[in-house]
Amino acid sequence: FGETERSIEAHLLEHGRELYGETVKITWVARIRDVMSFASPRELRGQLQRDAETARRALAVPPRRTPG
Repeated sequence: FGETERSIEAHLLEHGRELYGETVKITWVARIRDVMSFASPRELRGQLQRDAETARRALAVPPRRTPG
């Protein structure tokens, strides 16, 4: 989005608690990918799913079970 400052985007896997206003400590484990642009929300969602799978492998976290 044209930002020039460095930043980290973190997604919490398997976490349902509200964390707004809380202090969260993030430990660097692995870089998932470079910044990418997406042509559609669908492409972004697909990449986020792949990123989550990559993160789970890096952290050895089992895949999330979906209800159904």
